Parts: sequence; C-alpha cells; structure tokens
Amino acid sequence: LDRWHMRCLPATAMASTPRARDLLLGLILVSAFSALACAPVAEGATIRHVNRTDASCGGRSPCYGSIQAAVNAAQAGDTIQIQAGAYVEQVSISGKNQSAKTEASRIVIQADPTAPVGSVVLHGPVQQCAQGHAIRIQQSRFVTIRGLTITGAGGAGVALGGSGQNLAVRLERNRIAGNGGPGCDGGVTIAGGNVGTLIVNNVIVGNGRNGIVTTDPDGGLHVVAQNTIHGNGWNGVSVSRTHALLLVNNAITGNGLQSGSTGGRAGLWREPAAGALPVAIALRNNLVCGNRLGEIAGAVLDAPDGGNLTPTGAEGAGVGSSFGCDDAVSVY
Repeated sequence: LDRWHMRCLPATAMASTPRARDLLLGLILVSAFSALACAPVAEGATIRHVNRTDASCGGRSPCYGSIQAAVNAAQAGDTIQIQAGAYVEQVSISGKNQSAKTEASRIVIQADPTAPVGSVVLHGPVQQCAQGHAIRIQQSRFVTIRGLTITGAGGAGVALGGSGQNLAVRLERNRIAGNGGPGCDGGVTIAGGNVGTLIVNNVIVGNGRNGIVTTDPDGGLHVVAQNTIHGNGWNGVSVSRTHALLLVNNAITGNGLQSGSTGGRAGLWREPAAGALPVAIALRNNLVCGNRLGEIAGAVLDAPDGGNLTPTGAEGAGVGSSFGCDDAVSVY
C-alpha cells in the first residue's frame, strides 16, 4: 500500500485537498488494493485445460475442446488454461460464484503460461453489433480474464453485464483489438454496477467507437491502471454520469479516428449530464495525448487529480505539459 501511495498519490498532493475528497479517494484506493490482493487457492480447485485441435491437451486433464465447455464446468477456485491456438467462439460467463464472498473462489480464465505471448486468440464469431460480444460476463463474482488476444467481434471484445450483476471482475494483460465498428463499441463495455472491476495492463487498440465505455448512468468502482488505449474510433475512455473510476498510469493516445463528433473524440470523455461530478473520477499519472478532438472533455478534473500529461497541460487541475506527446511515434 505504501509503495502504491508513493507512486500514484503523493502525500504532498493530498494534503491540500478537501477532507471529503480525501476520504473518497482513500476509499477508492482501499477498494483497488482489495482487488489486487493475492488470492489463496481454494481447496480442491481444478486446473482445466483447453485445446481445440488436440483432444488430450498434450496429456493434460481434464481437457476440453472449447473455452465455453471449460467455463461451463468451472467451479469456485478453478483455473482454465487455454493452450495456443485460434478459438472462434462467443464465450458466456454467467452465474459463476454467485454466492462467493472471498478471493479464494476466484475463477481464472487465462492463456496457458507456457504458450508464447499472443498465441491464444479468441475470434468473436458474431458480426452484428447487437449481442456481438466475444466475451460476456454476467451474474458472476470473482472472475479473471488474462493473457488473451480478443479480436474480430462485431460488438464488444468484453462486455460486463449490468444491474449489479458482477463483482470483482478482472481483465489483465489482454490485447483487445479490432472489435466493433462505426456503429458499435468494440473494446470493453461496462454496464451499471460492476463493483470492484479491475482493468490492468491491457492493450486496447483499434476498436470501433470507445476503447472503454460505461453504458449506464452509474456504477463502479472501476480501477483502470497501466493500460495502453490507442487508436479507437471514438474516445479512449468514455464515462457516463456518475460512474466512479480510478484511472492511473494509462497511455490514452490517438483516439477519435472516426469522422464526426457525436459522443466525443477525446482521450477521456465524460457525458455532459446532470450529476456528472468530477470527484467521481480520480485521474493520476496518465499520458493523454494526440486524441483528435481533445484530451480531456467534460466534468473530470478537480483538486485530487495530478501528475497527468497532455501536449499543452492547459486542460485544468492536475495536468502538466509534455510537448510532442501527441506524436505516437515519439511515444511508442
């Protein structure tokens, strides 16, 4: 906790902020660290292997021919390890860990750690926008998606269902690229609720409309940390009304590639609506540069924000200048 605090929330920056905002940001950090804590392995947990071409999964068992079959079989604490290959599937994660209350129940769905990086590819098979997700998580708790390349879906790469359905979902080290289209969000969509969402160390690039978008008026807390969010059609991150987010150490660059301006073409865009309070978004140490119609738009910035960089630093509180950062070649 001390290391995180020193890196992202310097004590000198916090000392001058109003007490109410300090308390809110403190709660955000506590929630973030609860999500990041190492989980014990559940007693009797099973490692389930997936290979679409080898019925023996290289001599490992239990073995499944599809990701969905392994997901259907998964119980609290299990790990699903997907071996190298291209999987053309629409994966539904529904009703998992509905009564779980601790990290010990977490279900991890990940690329096999022995597979080359980028070799586990999930192609979304549904090309229309509606119900065109590659992965949808609903009515589930303590689920992690890790190390996958998710591409080709007509809708979202990953869709998190709403109405308070999900708790403590993590997306870690995925490449979510080339999903959606001009009329459809293609990165990560987050509906209402979804408390304790953690989106960390992902590459979210080249998707239709928004890279990450909240789709209902309120929800969260969502922690978005250390992601590269680049070259998406609309905004890098689009936030509706009163969703609560902590955005830390992200590179949000070169978004807004689609023509027009409806819905924004910024790095971080906040819906212009009543109740959209800047205090609900904590923005720390992000690089937000080269987005077509602006870097930060809407009710976002206030005193607790800090360490963020844009080309001019003129956006407001907590933003400094990094001349030339709007050139993607120099950034990457």
